[in-house]
Amino acid sequence: AGKSTSIQCITGFYPATEGRVLIHGTDVALNPKRARSFLGYCSQDDTLDTDFAVRNQLIRHATFFKIPTAQARVRADQLLAQFNLADKAEDLVESLSGGMRRRLQVARALLPDPKVLVLDEPTTGLDPEARRTLWDVIVAAREAGMAILLSTHYMDEAQRLCDRVAIISRGKILD
Repeated sequence: AGKSTSIQCITGFYPATEGRVLIHGTDVALNPKRARSFLGYCSQDDTLDTDFAVRNQLIRHATFFKIPTAQARVRADQLLAQFNLADKAEDLVESLSGGMRRRLQVARALLPDPKVLVLDEPTTGLDPEARRTLWDVIVAAREAGMAILLSTHYMDEAQRLCDRVAIISRGKILD
């Protein structure tokens, strides 16, 4: 349909063929590094480093945003608690279930406290309880003023979480 390709353009990982993408006022094509500094991004693919412990996955990711280690530890522990993963903090990522890994990916996207959170099908494969947990986190982030771009196939999810909905078919937004 074009959802993931559009997200790749928005995040600066794929050049837009038309138009312009601004993230917090920054043109993605002209200054992709600065634009990405405002983003938290969770792709639909599992991009976790499986040889790290869960907490260390987050702390390591914080270095990409120049977050001091002490602050990264605090933030990681907050997110692990928020995503019901605190008891898994010292476990290797490879030992987590698929749903736990998905929650960790979203937690990682939230780590830098982004202005814009981009989620590409974040609840695919989650059990109902994990899905509700993720919904609660998304609602809280939105209520705190974070802009959220959510790609989903689930209309109930779009209805509950989104202020505006666009349906894309064959690369075009339907009227």
